[in-house]
Amino acid sequence: MSRVLLPVFLPVAISGVLLVPTAALAASLAVANSGFEEPALADGTSLATIGSPWVFSAGTGVPYPLFENPAGSGVGVVDGEQRIRLRTSSTGSASGIQQALAATYLPNTTYVFAITPIDFDGSSIPQFQILLNGLAAKTVRSDELIGALGREVAVSATLLPGDPLIGQNVTISILIAGQGFNYGAVSFDRARVWAIPIPEPSVALLLGLGLAGIALTSRAGTRSAMCRPAPAGSPARPWESRR
Repeated sequence: MSRVLLPVFLPVAISGVLLVPTAALAASLAVANSGFEEPALADGTSLATIGSPWVFSAGTGVPYPLFENPAGSGVGVVDGEQRIRLRTSSTGSASGIQQALAATYLPNTTYVFAITPIDFDGSSIPQFQILLNGLAAKTVRSDELIGALGREVAVSATLLPGDPLIGQNVTISILIAGQGFNYGAVSFDRARVWAIPIPEPSVALLLGLGLAGIALTSRAGTRSAMCRPAPAGSPARPWESRR
């Protein structure tokens, strides 16, 4: 199975120049109803439902997600006016939502899925997991949840040639589970997905040679400045020996 977990952004600094060869190529993939704005709700109301094309999955006795429009403009959300609250059963049984994107997996590409947890409630602190289905998963444990609130949580992985997922739809999921046998709920907003191409080996080689050239040119320029004689009457440079 050809998959690699790699850093998403690879900034390189040489001679004071910052180069970001992969992040600049990142393409945002369309996530339908990414901010959970449909169905549209009145200010301060909520509705137990699931908005297409999100699909809900859970065991018996687990309540439907709540689409929420917190009271006040832009309160309790990242974008827009609404968010989604995933809930467990009264005994902590897990639930989740999933969406298959129109985009398909490509080789030599890093995929990133991110979402922002907003708040939680329950008889104990729940935990959640986000997934690039079949590719990678990121779990935020109960003891990590408070620190993650209001911050974008992301999972990423890279597909290499020959991976069986190539050609299949990019699919994302959000799962929540209670701690022990306790009820829990977490609100989320703004699901985002990116695809970042990895340069072919020949391109990577040329990039490496270019960076090496920049470094050598900078070094040569410094040495030239050091060797150039000082104008008559000027004070000696620190690197010149005093006579």
